[in-house]
Amino acid sequence: MPRAGLGAAIRAAVGLGVHADFGEAVTKSVRPGEAFLPNRDDQDLSHARD
Repeated sequence: MPRAGLGAAIRAAVGLGVHADFGEAVTKSVRPGEAFLPNRDDQDLSHARD
């Protein structure tokens, strides 16, 4: 599932009572994976546009 939709799915699962709370929903829904760290060069470019 794309990461953008995962938060919505977790929220829906809690709202529908599939999981008792957000902690449980996250524990059951999220798996550790590759970490994405910010690229400082891109960050500087982004801030320069502000």
